[in-house]
Amino acid sequence: MRLEADKLAEIEAAERDLAGLRAQIERWESDLRLGARPTPEYEELKGRRLPRAEDRLMEAFRSLLKLEDKIRAARSAGGPR
Repeated sequence: MRLEADKLAEIEAAERDLAGLRAQIERWESDLRLGARPTPEYEELKGRRLPRAEDRLMEAFRSLLKLEDKIRAARSAGGPR
């Protein structure tokens, strides 16, 4: 079960990082609506860091699902519970 806890911690960390990036982007976009020009930092956040953070979260979820499938398969084969 330690692996499951590690995977859940990884998901939580990825969610926190993603939420932080989204908050930064929302602040930038608010400034843009008020007439500010996009900066290289905003472009980096929106174009690179956000997609990487989303990918990291999805990969963490996939990893947890694979682990849970392996655990279920082992249990149904009569392995340890």
